[in-house]
Amino acid sequence: MFSNDRKIGIGLTVFGVVFMVLGVIFLFDTSLLTLGNVLFVSGICTLIGITRTLKLFFGSIDRWVGTALFFLGFLLVLFRWPIIGMMMECYGMFKLFFKFGLVINRFLHVSAT
Repeated sequence: MFSNDRKIGIGLTVFGVVFMVLGVIFLFDTSLLTLGNVLFVSGICTLIGITRTLKLFFGSIDRWVGTALFFLGFLLVLFRWPIIGMMMECYGMFKLFFKFGLVINRFLHVSAT
């Protein structure tokens, strides 16, 4: 069904999200949030490949704002400002994946009829 690289990428991404959620649940624990960030980014790289990941983060000028916010939030989490860092990361991910959500929404509307 999936190649081994895709399975590893899915696993890394899922573990990244789980560690980020646990970091938020445990009152913004910096080590869990950092581990979650590293696993999430490495899982995306493994899942879709390096060139497509770079295109995802740096593909157009519109995405540079989301990328900058995501990585600035990542650095703030590393430097022990987890609450502000996670807010910036969430807004950066929202800016990066907003158009993808619109595509999914349009697909669901078309497939429902």
